[in-house]
Amino acid sequence: MVDKLEQADSPQPPPNQRQKPWHALALLLALWAMSSAGAYLLLVRPRGELFDFYPRWYGARAMLHGINPYSAEITRGIQQSGLALKDWSLSSVFLYPATITYLLLPFWLLPFEISVSLWNGLQLLLVMAAPVLVFLQLGWRPKPLTLAGVTLFSSLIYRHSINVFVLGQFTVFVLAALIIACWGVQSRRDWLAAFALAAASIRPEGMLLVGAFALDLLLRRNFKVIGRFCAVMGVALALSFAQIGFWLPDFAAAVLEHADLGFSSLPLGLLGSDTVMLASIVILLFWALWMVRQMGRLGDQNRLPRGISVAILFVLIALPQTNSYTLVYALLPLWLIMREDEGQGWLSIGAYLLMFSPWLFLLGKERWGLPSTLEQLLLPIMVGGLFTGAWLTAGRTRLVQSVDRPHDEPRQHWLSH
Repeated sequence: MVDKLEQADSPQPPPNQRQKPWHALALLLALWAMSSAGAYLLLVRPRGELFDFYPRWYGARAMLHGINPYSAEITRGIQQSGLALKDWSLSSVFLYPATITYLLLPFWLLPFEISVSLWNGLQLLLVMAAPVLVFLQLGWRPKPLTLAGVTLFSSLIYRHSINVFVLGQFTVFVLAALIIACWGVQSRRDWLAAFALAAASIRPEGMLLVGAFALDLLLRRNFKVIGRFCAVMGVALALSFAQIGFWLPDFAAAVLEHADLGFSSLPLGLLGSDTVMLASIVILLFWALWMVRQMGRLGDQNRLPRGISVAILFVLIALPQTNSYTLVYALLPLWLIMREDEGQGWLSIGAYLLMFSPWLFLLGKERWGLPSTLEQLLLPIMVGGLFTGAWLTAGRTRLVQSVDRPHDEPRQHWLSH
């Protein structure tokens, strides 16, 4: 009943409009080709192998030949590339779940220059398209100027999105996969949701966010998506075990080794005291549980993206981070904040300022030597505060009251067909 009350009020489109998804797909493919060509000309040709993408490409191709990508042999091979010249020690290891080899298989079959160009072009396209999908899922059609502003700030102003495109990173892909999974669950496209969740698990923190997503599905008894997700991951795991054996201990050892070497840091470590850090984590946990309980009555359309946003903020603040590029995940709660005042009020102004703030943190680091963990701590806290304010001042009233009105007659949203 709650899920039905969460359907948007817009009627189904006329039959001639149902072909538009195919037109949109053709447009997206054209934009992907253009952005990939730009990535090749502007980034790949001058930089060669200097991308975070390279160790994954090198290790996955080795794995396809039956070689363990976590082995010292593969690590040496990666370190003999151009990455060693820039002392990219963290990037000079595989350090991802071996299932990435099969979940992103087409990229490993191509020559590196073509593969990384396509990958970088895809990241730019995803960070521009993701807010559109979020807004459509929430039933909000922003004005063209508002949408242009959100897209511009998300892709070309927010510094961490730029880094993903320039360095060939994976965080935008994980975020987009989680958003697609939300849409797949809401529109009853179970296999799409399952594959999207599997795709979101390619990074270690992505595995945690997928776990939070799956827990929500279990509590809601959505066993169809859970079953399909387990099937997809089961195939990927079985193929990887058949290829290189039981690799999970090697993966865990690689993650722990790099944590011991200081390549990851806990943002709350800036507080100095273990007691204060523990108290902060407890407070953060209570906040997360309170927010989840507040949103528990909402349907999939509104609950899932907000619940994932809470999980994102908890992970960013409470758990060790390898670098500030994981702050890309904060874009989802920022987009939800903008939805609450339709991109035109004080909430949206605050969201725009937070998107610009990484440049201020970078300035502080370069000029005054401020630690990078300061941004990793303060930015998610500020986003979480604004996100909570948006929920209390606008979201809760609008969404919970709409669920409580028994006379509303729901109609199916065209996105779910």
